[in-house]
Amino acid sequence: MSNEVTPLPPGSSSLGGIEFDDIAFVGRVGDGLVYTARLDGQPVRIREYAPAGIVRRREDGGLEPAEEKFATAWADGQARFLDRAEQLARVRHPALPRIVHAFASDDPDRGAWLVTRPAGAPLSAALAAGTALSPDQVMRFAGDLADAIAALHAQGLSHLDIAPETVSIASGRTELGDIATDNRAFIALLGSQDGFVRPGYSPIERADATAAEPLGPLTDIHAASALLYRLIEGRDPAPWEERWRDPNLSALPDRDPYPPAFLAAIRRGFSIEPAERFPDAASWYAAMQLPGLAAGSPDPTKAAPPPYLPQSHPPMPTANWLVPLLIALIVIAVAGLGYIAYQQGWLSRTTESGANVAIPAPTPTPAPEPAPTVATPPQLTIGSSVAGSLSASDTRNGAGHFADTYVIDARGGERLDISLSSSDFDPVLEISGPGLSTGNDDDPESGGRDSRLLVTLPRAGRYTLTATSYGRGETGAYRLEVAAAEADPIKPDDVTTLDLTSAARLSGRWREENDPACANPAVNIVTGDRLLARIGRQQQTYRIIETEGDIVRTEATEGRAADRPFTFQLAPDGDSYEVDGEVWVRCRT
Repeated sequence: MSNEVTPLPPGSSSLGGIEFDDIAFVGRVGDGLVYTARLDGQPVRIREYAPAGIVRRREDGGLEPAEEKFATAWADGQARFLDRAEQLARVRHPALPRIVHAFASDDPDRGAWLVTRPAGAPLSAALAAGTALSPDQVMRFAGDLADAIAALHAQGLSHLDIAPETVSIASGRTELGDIATDNRAFIALLGSQDGFVRPGYSPIERADATAAEPLGPLTDIHAASALLYRLIEGRDPAPWEERWRDPNLSALPDRDPYPPAFLAAIRRGFSIEPAERFPDAASWYAAMQLPGLAAGSPDPTKAAPPPYLPQSHPPMPTANWLVPLLIALIVIAVAGLGYIAYQQGWLSRTTESGANVAIPAPTPTPAPEPAPTVATPPQLTIGSSVAGSLSASDTRNGAGHFADTYVIDARGGERLDISLSSSDFDPVLEISGPGLSTGNDDDPESGGRDSRLLVTLPRAGRYTLTATSYGRGETGAYRLEVAAAEADPIKPDDVTTLDLTSAARLSGRWREENDPACANPAVNIVTGDRLLARIGRQQQTYRIIETEGDIVRTEATEGRAADRPFTFQLAPDGDSYEVDGEVWVRCRT
């Protein structure tokens, strides 16, 4: 990572007036540098609050703001760091770190530290070595994880950085470490999320530089669900930005022997929108419906589980198991043979008078009717031109309009120029597929009502083109054309010269002025020189070309508004902005 903080040198040192021996640097975890050391002869773990890019090491070993504009935010961050440590010291739970000291230097530019008892090797190390947990171990771990998080939530605390790097199972029980603080103020100052979000685990609210939405239990539920996804699927989940573009990315399918309720709880906990997740760890755990504990809050008194070991062959039954097992098998075999003999008429059934009673032949089961075949949409290629028509026999779309669909297989990154024209009705053109869903009912360049889309396909795969009408029930002939579009021109602007502080404030969830309930929010995220915006299934990408105070000038790069300039005017307090004549207000729900 660039702008990384130089770690403390190995050996002995006085930190905040406390003498530590055998200090050894371990690495960075989140906003801190981690060391092992000895205090009064006992091993300890030291976490130094040192956000990357915000501070730098002085020659005397202390820290100072990397730039003067970071001074206030760093001082506030140290205060939050120490406050959380003080709160954490009041929580008693076997999975949470035992705090020995939490202190700051008398010199405010020196730093702040948290000293705890040693922790086991992180789960990330075991996974990197090829360790795989069995389904039973994953589900037991899920209960332990929910148990520990619930203990934090019950005290008004949240972890904020659950990931393989901050969880350990090396001791045979689950341990949570490196509880984080809210450092989103640094994102706006640096114009970058690097070092402050954990791709795949950090949820959407962690990327909001304005900190309009609080970080809390909902943040933990997302990260914990992402961690369980990693253990089940064997790979890190896709970052929320990528899942936002393509909802099928990192989908968690039903998988034996995991109970459906368990997987459903992970899917919901992994939702991009905070409001769609569980409110806290207790309700998340209850929804899993795991065996062993009654549904409800996790049991904080349960004994530590046996060590997590790579899955091996199950042990053979002992002699004490063999006798009842053989008896059970014999009973089942006898019962089965009796049933077969009964059905086949090997044994006659008699009335009380002894007369034989005929057993009627079983009624033959009718053969199932074949499922109706579904017509495959016609397949197009780049360069295709189709003359079609909408008619009353066509399928209707969700809005009740007649619609024809086509499919096209394309590579990721291909740029298409798609047009739909008709003299009989007002055409509407739509495209959907991996990471893309957009439409257009106008082609301003032609001066008419025909539709045109200039799109860059984000991923390789099959895309569906839909030809429909603006008005319900309209019919008539149309022409659909698919061509290769010219490459997106490279602009001379160098994004590194942009001050993205104001642009970062556009991240978050916004509502129109006439939508006080935030029922149909716009979700914005600024990443590099791109502003991504989505309302419902519609999304738009803008390139940031200039920033000036609270003014952010952009240019749409694809979709119905491609190449059009847009200016976002932020209010001084950052709680609203105006663009293209519309006022958007930050969602607070």
